[in-house]
Amino acid sequence: GCWCCRRLLRAQPEVLLEQRFYAHRTRPSLLIMEYEASWEGGPDSVVVSFDLPKIDPASFKDFAAKVSTQQMHVGSLRHTILTWTGTTLGAEHGADCVEVSVVALAPAVTQI
Repeated sequence: GCWCCRRLLRAQPEVLLEQRFYAHRTRPSLLIMEYEASWEGGPDSVVVSFDLPKIDPASFKDFAAKVSTQQMHVGSLRHTILTWTGTTLGAEHGADCVEVSVVALAPAVTQI
């Protein structure tokens, strides 16, 4: 399955952003988020900025988490990578605790 959401980013020209969130085909514990923009007329490209939520690891009562950042160079561009990792403090009956990792560009600004 796939979760999809379409949003109007700009009215003139009309720019639509579609977000898709799904499990990887061969690694189902890896979740993929894709964005696709579409518009007719107007500029050849549009700059889009994605604000990342502030995550306070201490705010979770049932989850131990930490947030870290690191710099990564891709060609001539420098990116800041945000990594959020954690483990549930309790497990469901008959199961182990769950480990979670999220990696994102921060701040996430791209030209589409």
